[in-house]
Amino acid sequence: MPNREPVRLSRAEFASLAPMNRRQMIQVAASTAVAHGVVTVLGCQAAPKTASAAGEQRHEPKTTPPSPVTPEGARLAAAASDCVRVGETCLEHCLRSLSAGSDMMALCARLVEEMLPICRATATLGAIGSKRLEAMAQLCADACGECAAECEKHAGHHAECKACFEACKATEVLARALV
Repeated sequence: MPNREPVRLSRAEFASLAPMNRRQMIQVAASTAVAHGVVTVLGCQAAPKTASAAGEQRHEPKTTPPSPVTPEGARLAAAASDCVRVGETCLEHCLRSLSAGSDMMALCARLVEEMLPICRATATLGAIGSKRLEAMAQLCADACGECAAECEKHAGHHAECKACFEACKATEVLARALV
């Protein structure tokens, strides 16, 4: 590699290398923007119009397959979702009673707490048309039956328990019909 000596510039040569002024900078920016626009337009026109023209394969079906969700599964999913909504309110009521020192609602709280995740899973499996819905429906029917039996005891004096009883009973009936 040859040894390079530093370049020596005269004052006139150095002055010609001075930074750009504002006008020159605007001209360069505008020219760059125009060049970019031209390249973009020309590049887009030269691109293939479809993926198949570019040699790519699309993996989209020509028709959408039918939904695996059955009417029975959809009804159970809706009922289980309602059971979750009402059950959350009932559980909150039970916890308030427990925090006030009453242990009358302890078993109710425990059964609602067990029912909630089972109904959530049932609602999800019903909504997606899962092949596992029938197995989950059996668990759901059992959990909702137990919860309904306990909530029925309190339904006469607690609106939250009455609503939970009714929702659990309706979900239990639909779940047993599916099994």
